[in-house]
Amino acid sequence: MNQDLFVEKKRAAWEQLNCTLKKLESQGLRGLTESDAEALPLMYRKAASDLAYARLQHYDSRVVDYLNDLVRRSYGHLYASEPHNLRHIFSFFAGEFPRIFRKTFAYFIASFLFFAASGILAYGLVRSDPQWADLFLPENLVAVEEQLAQGKAGADIPDESKPFMSSFIMTNNIKVGVVAFSTGILLGLGTLYVLIKNGLLLGALAAVFAKYHLEIPFWSLILPHGVMELTAIFICGASGFLLGHALLEPGKYSRRDALTQRAQEAVRLVAGVIPLFVIAAIIEGFVTPMKIPEGAKLAFSFFTVVLLTGYFMTGCRSQNSE
Repeated sequence: MNQDLFVEKKRAAWEQLNCTLKKLESQGLRGLTESDAEALPLMYRKAASDLAYARLQHYDSRVVDYLNDLVRRSYGHLYASEPHNLRHIFSFFAGEFPRIFRKTFAYFIASFLFFAASGILAYGLVRSDPQWADLFLPENLVAVEEQLAQGKAGADIPDESKPFMSSFIMTNNIKVGVVAFSTGILLGLGTLYVLIKNGLLLGALAAVFAKYHLEIPFWSLILPHGVMELTAIFICGASGFLLGHALLEPGKYSRRDALTQRAQEAVRLVAGVIPLFVIAAIIEGFVTPMKIPEGAKLAFSFFTVVLLTGYFMTGCRSQNSE
C-alpha cells in the first residue's frame, strides 16, 4: 500500500489512541471513560500491527517513529507491573467486580432463567412420574432416595445422608461454575448445556424430597450455602455467555478482537466469584450442620440474598464514575 494512502487510512485510529494516552498520562485512570479503558488494548494491538507493517514496507522514518512512540507508551500503561497489594484487591472487589456484574446483568439473568426453567421442568416431571428421577440424578443421589424410603419418610432427612448430599452438591457446584465459564467458547452452547443439566438435577432432587414431604428440611440443608454457590454459578454462566456472544455477534470488531475484549470481563467475573465459593464452604462447614430450627436456616439464607443484592446493586457505586 502507498505510504500516503496508508497514513490517511490509519490516521484517525492513531489520533484516537494518542488522545487516550494523553488523558491517561495527565489524569491517570480517572481521566478515562469506561469505553476508553476497554478500547485501549485493542487500539494498542492495531497500532503494533501498523508499526510492523510500516517497517516491513520501509516507510518514512517519521511514520515509523510516530507509531513506535504510540506502541511504546501504550505498552507501558497496559503492562506496567503494579503490585497487587491489599489495596488493589480491595478496589477490585469493592468497585470493579460489582460494576462488571451490573454491566453484564442481562447475561446473569439469562443464566439464572435457563437454570431455573430446567429445574422447574424436572420438578414437575418427577412429581408426576418418579421414574424420571433415574434420568436426571446420578446413581449416588438415587441412593439417597432409597434411604428416604426405608421407613424414615415424613420425619427428617437421614443423618447419614446430610453430609454426603451437602458436600456432593457443593463440590458439584464448583465444578459446574468452572465448566460453565470454560465451555462458553463453544458459542455459548456448552454453558447452556451445563446450566440446563444441573438445573434438571436440582429440580429432580427437590421433587424426590417433596415426595416424602421433606421440602423444608431439604431447602434448609441446601440454601444456607447454596445461595452463594448458585449465585457464583449464574455469574460463571454469564461469563460463558459473554464469550459465546462475542463469537456470535462481534459487532464492529473481528471475532478474535471481540472475544479478547469480552474475555477480559469474563475472567474478572470468574475471579470475583472465588470468595463466594470460599464463603459458601465456610457456611457449609459451620452453619449447615448446626442443630438449629430449620426456619432459622431459611432466614439465614434470606439474609444472604439481601446481602448479595445490596453488594452487587448498590455497593461502591461512586467508583463507577471515576
